[in-house]
Amino acid sequence: MPETDVTRRTILDDIRAGLDNSALKRKHRLSSEGLQSIFDDLVAAGALEMVDNEYVIPAVRRLSAGNIVNDIRAGMNNAELMEKYALTPKQLKTTFDILVGSNAVNREEIRDDLSLTPDEHVREDQREMERYFIDFELPIVEIGPPEIDGKVRDITEKGVGTIGIPSRIDDIKKFLVLHDEFVLIEPFMFEAQCRWVRDDADGEHYAGYEIIGIDEKDLRDLRQLIHLVTFYG
Repeated sequence: MPETDVTRRTILDDIRAGLDNSALKRKHRLSSEGLQSIFDDLVAAGALEMVDNEYVIPAVRRLSAGNIVNDIRAGMNNAELMEKYALTPKQLKTTFDILVGSNAVNREEIRDDLSLTPDEHVREDQREMERYFIDFELPIVEIGPPEIDGKVRDITEKGVGTIGIPSRIDDIKKFLVLHDEFVLIEPFMFEAQCRWVRDDADGEHYAGYEIIGIDEKDLRDLRQLIHLVTFYG
């Protein structure tokens, strides 16, 4: 099989099945350079990450909304998008729905040539569930005084990771999450307690918080946001 015929999705499925680098090269008749090139592409697409000098499939995969939107507007077709980001047709459809629902693209910009055959439905059902996160720029504000602007790094119903907000462990803060680019969701507030902090070499502040107080309406908006940006393959 020529190296150009090997899909990134197939390589991911083989890694998940336990094939090591030697087995991947034998199965797909790849050189070391050819396999490394595929690994590099999968890392860029968020489908692989390096842990202890080994490529692994992350538990939560991040897809860059900005990159996908740029590729759509550059004229990349659906087959090319699925290959670049190692997505199935079902996953690409869901990605389109999220991008349109968040006003990142217009429905007219989406190519309407995706369809799932019965065989593809079977493969979707049999494939191990995968979690994806569409990575938007999401502002968060520490309610002051003074008010401090930051960005959301990750968010669940239980907690939030932030960038750009100084903190100390056990600090309790009130946050406002703003997301003007998302439709159907109002900004929401919650109270959270700092559980970990880290500053990188450039002095950027990272912190993780446990949500300890949120009212019913704000919790609904939080859940809606999570539903909008998170989906399963």
